Amino acid sequence: MAESDRSILRDTAFFVALVATAMALGGALAHAYALPNKIDMARDAYFTAQAIYLGWNRLAIVLAVQLVGILWVLFLHRRQPGVAWPALVALAGLIAAQAVF
Repeated sequence: MAESDRSILRDTAFFVALVATAMALGGALAHAYALPNKIDMARDAYFTAQAIYLGWNRLAIVLAVQLVGILWVLFLHRRQPGVAWPALVALAGLIAAQAVF
């Protein structure tokens, strides 16, 4: 494989991982921004408001793409600690976020 092909592959892996991460953060930010408005709601009103999130389970596709992107970056940069360690931290953060969720 030529060096330019490897470079394109590495750039693509970073792009996929970064875009998927940004998209995944959108869902988390929506919840965070809505929290002050919903924190004092009555129970029934809260569950009515939560109905707007129906279908958000499809965000799992973005999380799967994010996981694949991070693993792809890790694989391509496994011998470059300056990239591999931050990618491992990103992977740990993804796993931790899902454990908390």
